[in-house]
Amino acid sequence: MTRVRGVVNGAYSLLKPYLFIIIGLEGLHFLINSILGMSGLNQNPEVSAGNIATSFLIVMAIILPLILFKRILNLGASRKEYYIGSIVTYLLFTAVFSFFNIIWYLFEINIFINYKNYFNIIEILNWNQHGKWGMFVYQFATYLLAISFFSFIVTSLKSKLGIVLSLIIAGVLSSVLSIKALRTVFVEGLTAVIMNPNIVVGTLLTLVVAGFFFAMGWYFISKKEI
Repeated sequence: MTRVRGVVNGAYSLLKPYLFIIIGLEGLHFLINSILGMSGLNQNPEVSAGNIATSFLIVMAIILPLILFKRILNLGASRKEYYIGSIVTYLLFTAVFSFFNIIWYLFEINIFINYKNYFNIIEILNWNQHGKWGMFVYQFATYLLAISFFSFIVTSLKSKLGIVLSLIIAGVLSSVLSIKALRTVFVEGLTAVIMNPNIVVGTLLTLVVAGFFFAMGWYFISKKEI
């Protein structure tokens, strides 16, 4: 556990500059747009600053397998300790940003709406249908799914098999999205996973898919060269 905690601390130290840059830039962007909105100069709808800040989770899913893996193993940790520590880091940041986005969304619909409208993923995907707890659960599961997917892709890229799998995934997605009938099936399937009105079923489906990508990620981590 001590080494796993060390991996989590190392991950936070590595991610901290990226976190501050994203939060700082979006904070400045929000401040400027808020001033323009209150002055009546710009009242066009904007993408939620909370959603943009949450994009840090994708950055995290790319940075950790790209940089942290080699650094941690060179310090004496095992592959298993690295991967458990990475997943713990993913879980912690996902929980924090899910909670943060709920708070931000409540500010948007109760305060910021007086001078500007915002597009928030919580409202767009109807994640507010089960109250605040539902907002958290939907976000947590979906963000974790996105993290597991990007982490798997980045982790697998140093393997020939991983490159082949990535190309296959890209090809399948490209084909599916370009054919109307397949695109409809894909959208319906995705909706059933991340927008399922039954929060228990939707969350379980989402976490199962996320677990699959994490398992695939472990397969490549266990064989990855330092």
